[in-house]
Amino acid sequence: FEKFAGSFEEVSRGDTLGIRMPDHFVTLAVISMLARPLAVTSANRSGEEPMLTADDVMEVFADSIDCVLDAGRTPGQKVSTVLTVAETPFRILREGEVPAEALKRVLGDALAGS
Repeated sequence: FEKFAGSFEEVSRGDTLGIRMPDHFVTLAVISMLARPLAVTSANRSGEEPMLTADDVMEVFADSIDCVLDAGRTPGQKVSTVLTVAETPFRILREGEVPAEALKRVLGDALAGS
């Protein structure tokens, strides 16, 4: 989504903002208890393999984070699928856990290349 100039600079330096919907009961419980979305970055550096454990995160980010909530190894092995809706038709920026075919079934002509 396009964001207001100067907003969320800590997590997104560009003109758009990525929104992620986790599929993990602990993360969903934290979001539910806070009753608001969280502005966070991915648990890996851009272009690097996803981190699957709290220990992996601490090895890389120990000097720049205050804490890690360890809810065990992440269940997914694939990266998230990234879809831009800042323009129409929508485009897949990175195919991951949710395959393009599944998005095409749901979005139809709203998805580029359908």
